Amino acid sequence: MTSFNDFAFEVKMSITTGDVGGVIFRTDGNYGYVLTIDTHGFSRLTLYATGSTQPKTLWEGKVSALKQGYGQVNTVGIVTQGSTISWYINSQRINSVSNSTFTSGGVGMIGGLYSNSTNKNSDVTFGSLRVWSL
Repeated sequence: MTSFNDFAFEVKMSITTGDVGGVIFRTDGNYGYVLTIDTHGFSRLTLYATGSTQPKTLWEGKVSALKQGYGQVNTVGIVTQGSTISWYINSQRINSVSNSTFTSGGVGMIGGLYSNSTNKNSDVTFGSLRVWSL
């Protein structure tokens, strides 16, 4: 796995079935940060820390820039510089937080289901992935 310190990341994402899609970054394969979006216009940045039994929500909210529903293409961007994590959806800056739990690691993509989901499968398509070291 390629490890990045400070970087910019962009990917186009479309949820076909399931509830959420997202980006994992500054990860060692088990722990790191996860930015998710769902089909209802919500987004969440979560920290999965070594030794912690519960993930920590760093930010969550409804995002007007998100195209809602299945099959919609949303462009997700992340910029990390030192302890600052900023994220963008469809070229609109959503927020930034400061957290220095992880300062480097790999990047990847995920799809998933909510625990109370009526869906049985998750299918998320990713394309046009770009990563730049800063």
